[in-house]
Amino acid sequence: MKRVYIATTILVILLSVLLLKIKMDNSLNAIFDKWEAGDINTTESIDIMNSFTEYLAENREISTEDIMNLSKRFKIYDIDGFRIIEYVENPEFYGNSGKGSYHIVMYNDIIEIIDSNGSIRIDEVIKLNDNLYSMYVTDYKFSNITGINIFGIAINEKGIEYKPIISNAEIPDGFQFIESLYYDSGHIYFESIENDGSNVLISVNNTSYMLQLREDGLYHFTDIE
Repeated sequence: MKRVYIATTILVILLSVLLLKIKMDNSLNAIFDKWEAGDINTTESIDIMNSFTEYLAENREISTEDIMNLSKRFKIYDIDGFRIIEYVENPEFYGNSGKGSYHIVMYNDIIEIIDSNGSIRIDEVIKLNDNLYSMYVTDYKFSNITGINIFGIAINEKGIEYKPIISNAEIPDGFQFIESLYYDSGHIYFESIENDGSNVLISVNNTSYMLQLREDGLYHFTDIE
C-alpha cells in the first residue's frame, strides 16, 4: 500500500511539473505572438528575453524544435551541442534598421545573452576548435548601408568571452569602424568563408577584399592571391 502511495505521489508531481511547463510554453507563445505583431516596446522586449533566458536555464534539455515552436522569429545554430539562439524583431513593425536583435548562447551549463536589442543578424557560425567559435554577422545599424562583423566566442572555466575579432589596423581607404566594419558608400556582403574560417572574402561595390585570421586571433585585411 505504501509503494502504491509513493508511486501515486510521484505521478502527481510529474503531472504537476508537466502541466506547469505546458502553461509556461503557452504563456511564452502568447508573448512572442504579441511581439511578432509589433505590440512590444524595447523595455518590454529586454525583460522578455531576460525571462526567456531564465526559462532556458530551468529547461536546459529543451530541444531546438521546442524553441522554434515558440516563435517563427527564432533561428538556431547548433554545432555539436553548442547553440546560438537568434531572435530578430519583425521588420514589418520595427523597420529594417530599427528591428532589435537578441542572441543567446547555450552550451552545457552556460546560458548567456551576448546581444540584447542589437542590430545584427547571423550569416554563419564556425567551430574553430573545441573551445572557440566564430560568428559572422551583418549589421543593420544604419538604414542606408549595412556593415559586417566577426565575433569570437571563447569557452573557458569562467564561462564565455565574447568579442569582435576584426583588426581595425591598416584598413583600406573607404572602410571605417563604427562598432562594426562599414564602407563609406556601399553595403558590405560576405562572399565566402573558406578554410574553416581562416579566410573570409567580402565584397562592396563589386570589389572583393580578403580578411585573414592570423596568430593574434584577429582578422586582418590581406591581398587576394
